[in-house]
Amino acid sequence: MENTGGSSGGLLSRLTGGEEEDELDTAHTTNRITSLVRKAALGRLTLPCEIEGTERALLVMAGPPKYLNRKGIERGRKWLEEQTGSMEVRGGDYPVPGANFVAGVILLSGVNNVPRIKELQQVAIEAQDNIEDIRDESDENLDELVNDDDDELESLF
Repeated sequence: MENTGGSSGGLLSRLTGGEEEDELDTAHTTNRITSLVRKAALGRLTLPCEIEGTERALLVMAGPPKYLNRKGIERGRKWLEEQTGSMEVRGGDYPVPGANFVAGVILLSGVNNVPRIKELQQVAIEAQDNIEDIRDESDENLDELVNDDDDELESLF
């Protein structure tokens, strides 16, 4: 980021051409990227799940090239490795010249602990059990409708 507030740097930064400002920017972009990675992984996921035990992951950062700090992406990737317990975490960037945002996307593969999937599996098991009961009841109702054992129905002809 550029300093738009005049010369707020010290004498050394003015003499060296602002190298300390560049280091500050590098630290800031690194922290921003790692923060975005954490928000993406721990925030609201498309499919809520526990990321521990994930087999593989992909991290892609997008934004203006000057804000896509390789060190930040690498730190985010390492943090994701620690959280997932997987050594198969890939990372990369997608430079978008002229963009006014920095964004992160995480794709998880081989996720094991997904509460919603477990709920759907339980519903499916219950539905299978209920289908057999419904079929038996339907067969009984059809048999009652077709057969008149008590001769309660009068013949139409």
